[in-house]
Amino acid sequence: MSQLLAKSALAKQQNQILAWAYARRELVFISWALMEVSLITPLSLAILPWAD
Repeated sequence: MSQLLAKSALAKQQNQILAWAYARRELVFISWALMEVSLITPLSLAILPWAD
């Protein structure tokens, strides 16, 4: 019985690690996209008034 509990605890820990790895990758992508927007926005706003 204790081996079964140990295996289930290990499986739960592995699932948590996999979930964190996936979430961390998604957070990196989201932060990269926000950085791109924050860099491009001032440039586009500086160019837009001259587009008339």
